Amino acid sequence: MIRITEATPDQLAIVQQIAYETWPHTFGDILSPQQIDYMLKMMYDLDVLRESVEQKNVVFLLANVDGTFGGFASYELNYKKNRYQNCTRSMCCRRCRART
Repeated sequence: MIRITEATPDQLAIVQQIAYETWPHTFGDILSPQQIDYMLKMMYDLDVLRESVEQKNVVFLLANVDGTFGGFASYELNYKKNRYQNCTRSMCCRRCRART
């Protein structure tokens, strides 16, 4: 069973962990390891994630698959100062894709 919950500030490290686990598999065929490392640090450093939540109104959702966090999605509230939301990113671990 999949349970979706909003990530708490303390759970941003889980978002980071999922990103670091999934990016090499997802983008390894099109990006160099150095580019993947750069992108992960630029987008998933804990300070960057916190800033996204605190200053840019980004909400992270965590997918709990049978007791294991295996994916996330995020969206930005009031995107470009409109009443719209913008889906900003989503990732799912390989180990969880097979179980869903």
